Amino acid sequence: MRFRLLCTAVLLSASCLAHADEASHQKAVEDLLEVTHAQAQVDDIHRRTLAQFSEIAEQQVQGPLNEAQKAAVQRATKEAADLVGEYLSWSAIQTVQASAYKQEFSEEEIRAMTAFYSTPLGQKLLARMPEIVSISTSEIQRDMQTL
Repeated sequence: MRFRLLCTAVLLSASCLAHADEASHQKAVEDLLEVTHAQAQVDDIHRRTLAQFSEIAEQQVQGPLNEAQKAAVQRATKEAADLVGEYLSWSAIQTVQASAYKQEFSEEEIRAMTAFYSTPLGQKLLARMPEIVSISTSEIQRDMQTL
């Protein structure tokens, strides 16, 4: 009987520790997402996507529109905005990103990344990343055109 109680106590302790580790890992990921301004990046992607939808709508329209056509374009743009808002919302993406980080990195690695991104150099890297991606993308597109 004592052996059973001991085994039960050990299993319960292990379960509590695993839950504590999971909560700690989750908190580390949340800290990383905060220091890397992940929500602002998602909001920027959302804004850019909506701007692209507006540009596409304008390009598709040729000539002046009557009131019914204007209303149809506005409805389509609103539907697109609603879809983007649903699928690119911070709450939806945060869950996916947190899960991906927890799968790919240990809590210790996440804390190390958070420490780096909290430094002035880490923040500079984050601030300059859009320009780096833009330059790289432009050069790759140019090379692809050559091919």
